[in-house]
Amino acid sequence: MMKLIFLVLIYCAGFATAIYMTTPSTVKAGGVESANSTTMISPETTQKINIGMRKCVDVSKDAAVSASEYIKTKLKEKDIEG
Repeated sequence: MMKLIFLVLIYCAGFATAIYMTTPSTVKAGGVESANSTTMISPETTQKINIGMRKCVDVSKDAAVSASEYIKTKLKEKDIEG
């Protein structure tokens, strides 16, 4: 179960990173801002994506800590039994 949660979190983080990397960036050329693409993402949307990515990282950290504690517990149980 923990492995499935971990894989889903990694997948979501990768997907969010891909979205972030494919967003057009603005380039200042001669004092005029131009975009790499015909559409631009508004600053509000960029902020929402940033917040979402930070939440994903926080959740991933919490899941990693939980997984670490679970693994340590199972290894201690294994040592006691064996």
